[in-house]
Amino acid sequence: MIKGNGGSVLPLSMLMLALLSLMGIIATRTTQIELQISGNNKFYTQAFYYAESGLAVSRAVINEIDDVKTHIENNTDWCGKIIVNDPAALTEDACFDYSEHIAFVNNLKFDVWMRFDRDSDNNVVMENDYPVILVDSQGHGPAGARVVTAVRLVRDRLFLKPNAPLYAGGNLVDKGNAATATADNDDVWCEDDEKPDYDIITTDNAEEDLEADDWTGSCPETNAECALLPDGPPYDVNKAVSNLWPIGRTIDPGTLSPGEYLNNSDNPEIFRWTGGKTNNDVRGYGMLLIDGDVEFAGNIEWYGLILITGNSVLSGGGTKEIMGAFVGNQDVRINGSVDIKWDCRAINDLLAKYGVKYLPTWWMQR
Repeated sequence: MIKGNGGSVLPLSMLMLALLSLMGIIATRTTQIELQISGNNKFYTQAFYYAESGLAVSRAVINEIDDVKTHIENNTDWCGKIIVNDPAALTEDACFDYSEHIAFVNNLKFDVWMRFDRDSDNNVVMENDYPVILVDSQGHGPAGARVVTAVRLVRDRLFLKPNAPLYAGGNLVDKGNAATATADNDDVWCEDDEKPDYDIITTDNAEEDLEADDWTGSCPETNAECALLPDGPPYDVNKAVSNLWPIGRTIDPGTLSPGEYLNNSDNPEIFRWTGGKTNNDVRGYGMLLIDGDVEFAGNIEWYGLILITGNSVLSGGGTKEIMGAFVGNQDVRINGSVDIKWDCRAINDLLAKYGVKYLPTWWMQR
């Protein structure tokens, strides 16, 4: 036994206990800090999504509320505010308060300031003949968390008026002579300047012998030869579908009942479908967006505009009547009896309701 070590176990034990206690305190403190950081991130994330909700609501207000549109269309000065669950957030007396228009989001917390963009000389900035709008949205999260996001809105067209009732971005395959396509529809009265110049257009993507001037169908309302344009100007179907898709209503033609109509002539709507083959009837009023290839094997009765990003096939028997325009981004194959007739009223109603909206050109978080 080594002499002089008597009682050394107790000090060593005390030292080890002190070190373990210190390590426990440090670990506890680190955990508390991490929990606090995690909580703060959660609060700021929630505030961020509140702010983004404010931007989305502001676009809806700007595009839908009549007094806002009156100022915009007359290019008169304007600013607006939207306040949800924080009435003291904005005190700009010169702005119009649109909070009463957004009761459906009263479980959110944000305040929004909207105004015309101005240049260095304080003149309103104009693009496409309309004022540019700047929007700041502040989201209010728990524990005082605040996040501000901003967007610049420019009024632009969501889609363009087709230049023909039947448009094929690729090959036009017409089997038989029972199909008709006409820009001069006797069933609907249109001013001459409201009628397209052509019955059918194909682009330079079409192969030889599969172009517009190889159409074997008829254009009966013209009482003359069809007005056919091969190598015509492209129609940006992908851009139009991308612009309109967020405001469309998803449908599944497989669930539609025979004879069921999607909306009516007084309330045309945008419907979206990811494509495929349907043997069911597809009937309705408005705009039908199809993202992908499609085959219509059942009856079709559509009043308005059909936009298809992929290949399209109109096959089988039954009735197929499109009053408005059919625009295929790629190949269009028509089998059997299909009537495609220009309807200026249906197209103009869609242009008036959905043709021009304010769209974001940049976004930032302040």
